[in-house]
Amino acid sequence: MIWKWFLGCLILGISSCGICTQKKKDQKDLNMTENKGIQVDIVDNVSNELWKLHPTLHYMRGELNSMSKMTGEYAHRTGSAVKDSAMVADAQLFWNDFETEYMMYTPSETLLKQLDSVLRSKVLNAGSGLITLPTFRLLMVGGNWCSDTRMGLPRLCKVLDQLMLISEGNVVISKNELEVSSIRLVLDYLRVDRDKNFIESQKARQYLLHGGLSNVKDGGMGGINLNLEKAGRVPEVLFSQKLLSNKSAEVLVDQAEDSWIFMGSIIEMPMKSWEADMLKFFAESVDATLLIDPQIKK
Repeated sequence: MIWKWFLGCLILGISSCGICTQKKKDQKDLNMTENKGIQVDIVDNVSNELWKLHPTLHYMRGELNSMSKMTGEYAHRTGSAVKDSAMVADAQLFWNDFETEYMMYTPSETLLKQLDSVLRSKVLNAGSGLITLPTFRLLMVGGNWCSDTRMGLPRLCKVLDQLMLISEGNVVISKNELEVSSIRLVLDYLRVDRDKNFIESQKARQYLLHGGLSNVKDGGMGGINLNLEKAGRVPEVLFSQKLLSNKSAEVLVDQAEDSWIFMGSIIEMPMKSWEADMLKFFAESVDATLLIDPQIKK
């Protein structure tokens, strides 16, 4: 009788170990899946709650992550293993530090509310009962190796993300496009090497040679030297606005067809703060629609 009881306990123990082992394996697989899912969501899924709360943070960290791994559009090689290694290390360093600098910065809520009000005032009533959203591009030019870039751009991203949170109706359209304060904002980042040459030169040429930006030539005083295709002081944040035409008065602006006009830039560091300088910048900017047809707003 005793040996039957002992044999039953032994079988039950072995079975339990198997169940526990399977449960541990299942839990491990679940954790790996969840962790993998979270990572993918942060980088690629703009419907994720983290994206909605911190869209520009995750956009920039996603770009820097691709740079550090040389994947996607950053998969090219420069022809020098030493130079490639340095660029990867710079991107990794910026990626590691980005969130820390971002979290440490606290923009002024008062200035953010004023900026929100100024941007909303730029919404155009097209006269046909439909609204045309003004579209702006915010082009960040920086060096992953540059301490001013690694301090300034995370702060700028914090300003934009906080702006997304202070009022209702803001939407993350894609990883680099936001609808915020009733405007459409397109983000992009161009990096330069330690000699201030654009690493993604073809992409830089596409942006910097369109109308308006050719006015920014003095690399010595900051800005972009188009003849040498290199930057001056970094970071530089360039603002441009999409020009509207009569045909666009009844539809959202088509980015593929309409032109852009350069508005100006913040070079190296803001005069006061990122939110203060952006508020002043947009408050003083000329409505680009008036440059085409003053009657469009009537």
